[in-house]
Amino acid sequence: MNQDDTLTSKALLLKEAGKSIVKAIVNYDSEEAQAAIDSYNTLKKEIKTVMLDVGVAALPGGQNEEARDILHKIATGQPVGVETAIQNGELSGLLSGTLEDEELEQLGSDLFYSWMSHYDYIEGLYKIGALVLSTGKVPKMLSEFVREARDCFALQQYTAVIALCRTMLELSLKDVAKSSGLFSEDRANIRDFETRREDLMFLIDKVCENKGYRRLQDELHRARKQGNKIVHGTHGATSAAAEIYLKETLNIIHRLY
Repeated sequence: MNQDDTLTSKALLLKEAGKSIVKAIVNYDSEEAQAAIDSYNTLKKEIKTVMLDVGVAALPGGQNEEARDILHKIATGQPVGVETAIQNGELSGLLSGTLEDEELEQLGSDLFYSWMSHYDYIEGLYKIGALVLSTGKVPKMLSEFVREARDCFALQQYTAVIALCRTMLELSLKDVAKSSGLFSEDRANIRDFETRREDLMFLIDKVCENKGYRRLQDELHRARKQGNKIVHGTHGATSAAAEIYLKETLNIIHRLY
């Protein structure tokens, strides 16, 4: 049974466990209620555990509609079935489906350390370096995105690195454009049109032509085009490509300031 079939099966079993909870409560059968609650929580944990390793669950067909609805609600944190009926009552806390510390530790060992370790994480940060700027005021969001991009590289999330690098370039270009008087600051509730424009090509040309950064302009456009191939899904992102792109981005931003 593949993971999608496993999720479907467990989702339908979860629905039946919910019915058993309701039946036991109506019959004032405390033992049966506890057994049904335990079964429900176990199934929900199992579903969420499978989802840890499944980014997309493909369940086509009308026969899977019920399972899809249950799994979607679990994945997005919505109450499921019987949870809706008791979510504001005294029994609501009994169907949390949360993991115990021992379970978290085991899953961390099984899932996280199966593809990397804390040594790999530190090595990634050590390898990628940092951003050094000749300005006393760094945009808050730029600092946050640099930190996130470095973390993503260390955690081997290479496509995310490329996407964040493009955002870092846009933020830096807008900041330099504002400080150079090319774009006006926002006034009251009126937002300057050019300030909010998201066209990276436009920003590169606007800033570099004003500053006379001809060589940097060419490098920025090369970086933009290379990023397009990955962000738009025509190429995959490898460790080597992400490392080169992030280092080039940090270098470009350093020179831009």
